[in-house]
Amino acid sequence: MLGGQHLNVTAGSRFSSYWVAAASATGQQLWSDVQIFDDDYDLWASDFRGLSTGDAVLLTDGIDGGTTFRIYDMLGQPLNTEEFVALLGYSQLCVGSAGFYLVNREDNLLAGFDNDGQPTIDIVGPSLAAGENGYSMECAARDDGSPILARGFDLDAGGEFVRVTGFDQDEEAWSVDLPPPDGAESYRSDVFVHVDEARHRVLVFMGGRFDSVAHLRFVSVTALAI
Repeated sequence: MLGGQHLNVTAGSRFSSYWVAAASATGQQLWSDVQIFDDDYDLWASDFRGLSTGDAVLLTDGIDGGTTFRIYDMLGQPLNTEEFVALLGYSQLCVGSAGFYLVNREDNLLAGFDNDGQPTIDIVGPSLAAGENGYSMECAARDDGSPILARGFDLDAGGEFVRVTGFDQDEEAWSVDLPPPDGAESYRSDVFVHVDEARHRVLVFMGGRFDSVAHLRFVSVTALAI
């Protein structure tokens, strides 16, 4: 499988550019691609992931606004390029065996696509109650294509937690709130979620600090049955 977040982005006074590279499991470079855009200040590559087909998908800002993704085959040949002007602020990818999602953290939204890049479904992320403020968000997808989201929250009354939400297509099916470990000051870090379909579980990773003065940090892993 190709992928990982292996990308570099630069911007100068007259152009923006990005390059992506794919390597084998032994570290041998398989292919690379470079794009340079003259007089374009706003084009940024933000995520690059391997698909279950062996292809890979690159996510960038759109030249005309919105979001663009490009799908590469295993030899680095572009298979599909799509620009969605309406998808402004979608800057993160998550993938599963049935396709991939573009994630908009700010607006709590996901846009789904199959492995060929055809739109499938739009989803509103985890519900927010009064006094809850969401910030970080990470997702993974099950074999049937439905996503599982992990989102960080803080509370107006104080305190933080991560909400893990499973979906049945576009409907919330279940939700679990995970607090930081006992004694932790804050986790204040992006969460990561991994679906282990073979063992019927989802793994949720978060990191943070116990004591900002002593610079004590933690990383926690929580397994939830699915």
